[in-house]
Amino acid sequence: PLRDPRGSTARRAPYGGAQVALAASPSRSNSLASAREFWTTRQAEFFPYAIDPPAYRQQAAPVLRAYLEGFGDVDGKVVLDLGCGNGELAVYAARLGATVWAVDFSASGVRNTGTLAEHNGVGDRVQAVELDAMAVADLGPEFDLVIGKNVLHHLEPFQEFVGTLHDIL
Repeated sequence: PLRDPRGSTARRAPYGGAQVALAASPSRSNSLASAREFWTTRQAEFFPYAIDPPAYRQQAAPVLRAYLEGFGDVDGKVVLDLGCGNGELAVYAARLGATVWAVDFSASGVRNTGTLAEHNGVGDRVQAVELDAMAVADLGPEFDLVIGKNVLHHLEPFQEFVGTLHDIL
């Protein structure tokens, strides 16, 4: 078990699935700065842990389990984890053989993703990048699959992001 910053014992790292990616528009700049500060602070203390895909999938809540099963075979695919948070999905996909670009706007989330990937022996297959979701087309590769958990409601303006998503697939 891991001890989280709040003092409780957890099987997984605290806030491991938290995912955020906001678009930086002039009208949303205060929200972006506020959200970035919140998640950077929230993810500051991190304890890496092992992610075994079959066990992770089996122990997941039913909705997450169905989502993970929906990934299909990712071996050899290029995957974008949008709003990677602490990197659980990125490492999960990399452990299944994918090359993963993990993107988040939180510096601590990106750092934690790299730490988690190294801890799980997939640091060579996970590229963690601090980046606004609207700029993912600047990464370069086309992606076979885009994944993310608890992120869509943070993408503003959403219609603009749909165009960005279209460009990378």
